[in-house]
Amino acid sequence: MLNKTQSFEQLRKQLNRREAKELLQILREDEKVKKLVRGLFHQNLAILVVTTRRIIFMYKTFPLGYQIKVFPYHIIQNVRYESGITSAKIKIYTLTENIELENFAKEQLKGISEFISILAGNFV
Repeated sequence: MLNKTQSFEQLRKQLNRREAKELLQILREDEKVKKLVRGLFHQNLAILVVTTRRIIFMYKTFPLGYQIKVFPYHIIQNVRYESGITSAKIKIYTLTENIELENFAKEQLKGISEFISILAGNFV
């Protein structure tokens, strides 16, 4: 479990330098990263970060850099996990919008979808 007070180098084990800097800027002091996984969002590289307080979703856009969406657990209504032959996708339904993330590693995403459901109080 990573938190903001941990070193930049610890985040670098899972993220590149720019991604780690972006994530450190938006993490709160008391917030801990529980799970982190990479995939695609509209054919762009994406990172799904599950913390103790919210979901942070970062995706690469060209030429602007990264877009960041934040979903506190209290606005998450449902989480759906779908598995294919080699990859999986997750659909997150919130009060404000719905997002679909795809091409994630199956073994990582199933655990994350269940974890989000529990934190949000929804059992899928």
